Amino acid sequence: NYTNLFGIDPISNCLDSIDSNRIKTQIGTSYNTQLTNKYADCVIFSHVMEHIVDINSTMIEINRILKNNGVVIVEVPNVEEGYSFDNSPLWDMIMEHINYFSSHTLKTLFQFYGFNTLAEEKDILPAKFGKIHTIRFAFSKSPSNKTRTFIPSRMLNIKNEINLSLPMLDNVTEPCALLSVSSYT
Repeated sequence: NYTNLFGIDPISNCLDSIDSNRIKTQIGTSYNTQLTNKYADCVIFSHVMEHIVDINSTMIEINRILKNNGVVIVEVPNVEEGYSFDNSPLWDMIMEHINYFSSHTLKTLFQFYGFNTLAEEKDILPAKFGKIHTIRFAFSKSPSNKTRTFIPSRMLNIKNEINLSLPMLDNVTEPCALLSVSSYT
């Protein structure tokens, strides 16, 4: 029932696994989505922000494509809690992540670009080498907290797959554009 879902990735092979009947896809990056201004009602970055080289350009792009009163949902590893790997300590931190976030630094980043914090959650996810402590936030572009109420209460269900993220939109009665950017951006 959602007709305006979008997935963006710079690698075409990553887009091949997405059901194109439900989700439109295109090649792009977090800092060059090629979407029109004020396109998205909600942007989801699930384990993406820690991989982005140009955070400044990404934040500018989020502001450009997000509608007024739009919401950004972000999930990243929580550097405050560290990593708990059974076999290979710090492998993930050394090999893949460019950025490291705590609750404070993620909130500060989004506040700097004009966003308000709507919700925050900490979680522990299973990983290949143990577990990862994560933080999830919902941020609003709204100057007040008069934003879509479905996001804060349902954002707690966001996990790694877009199919698990879609249920948070069940109560939306108006058209909603959702943008998800992959972890390779």
